[in-house]
Amino acid sequence: MVEDKKYKVPDDNNSLNIAEEALAGYGYAYVANLPVSQSFTQKDWSNFLHISERTIIRYREQNKKFDPLQTDRIILLEHLYDFGLSIFGNENNFNQWLINKNLALGGRTPKELLVTSFGINMVKDEIGRIAHGVLA
Repeated sequence: MVEDKKYKVPDDNNSLNIAEEALAGYGYAYVANLPVSQSFTQKDWSNFLHISERTIIRYREQNKKFDPLQTDRIILLEHLYDFGLSIFGNENNFNQWLINKNLALGGRTPKELLVTSFGINMVKDEIGRIAHGVLA
């Protein structure tokens, strides 16, 4: 199991390391052990990464690496999840928030928006507003 960590705003050096990780690709086994992975179903990951569930199964069976674009999305989701946990206090509270409709997000659930990087940023911005007490 990957250790829990506090959310930190990435610095430039860390951002370069993250970009290099994305280029190298995360292996399935590594991703499966991330805390964010435990909160979403295989179907969710299929939607987030824009690949079929069968492809995810094949990645698991062969411990294949995700390509750089998929790894980039995984990293964005991992950072979002860490940030959400730091604001909501625990997985249950954050996971509940992710599945409830949100007026500030156009009446959609935050989870619905996690299929694009723009949507991930919208959700992250909304969590930031919650952290600062600025509610829609």
